[in-house]
Amino acid sequence: MSDELAYTAYFLATRERADRASIALEWIERTVSAPAHRHVQDDGRILRPEVRAVRIRYFQDTDTLFIELRPADIAETRDLDENTLVEFDADGNLCAITVEHARARADIPYFSFEQIAA
Repeated sequence: MSDELAYTAYFLATRERADRASIALEWIERTVSAPAHRHVQDDGRILRPEVRAVRIRYFQDTDTLFIELRPADIAETRDLDENTLVEFDADGNLCAITVEHARARADIPYFSFEQIAA
């Protein structure tokens, strides 16, 4: 661990959790020392930009699963098949996936999410 950063006991304890083991301290230190954006408030506290996670929503009334990978203006929608749509922004980045008849096709509501380290 870096000598420049101070870590709280809580932070160090959470580092022991299995779901956090894949997060390298170097990544955290690099992000804190060279953030993409930083705003210093009048009281001197640093406001970090919001970190957006993937949003997964299930609409029971229409049996539709909507997976938003990134918030963006949608420029193009493509049919992957008759029940699956993929959406892209103006730069061609994948933004969202819509799955119709999700209960049968994605075993809703019995799906789970796991992040796999690179």
